[in-house]
Amino acid sequence: SKCISTADLCNNITDCLLGEDEHDMICAHYCEWPSSNICSKKYSTVCSDEEFHCDGKCVSITHRCDDKPYCYDGADEPFDCAN
Repeated sequence: SKCISTADLCNNITDCLLGEDEHDMICAHYCEWPSSNICSKKYSTVCSDEEFHCDGKCVSITHRCDDKPYCYDGADEPFDCAN
């Protein structure tokens, strides 16, 4: 058993052994696009066009595909990056 930050809840990254921090029971209220009333993803913030989701936060697109791992979840270095 360990404590995690509330920032680590519902961020699409499993921090708890059994995935309790990403369970729909506690994450159902998170929406990626709250203004559209469509809640299909668990992100609690909407990133600008110059940002992307990285470990549950919005970060600059300059971190994407630069061959330097920045996001714990690998979102900044996806398989479709051109080398």
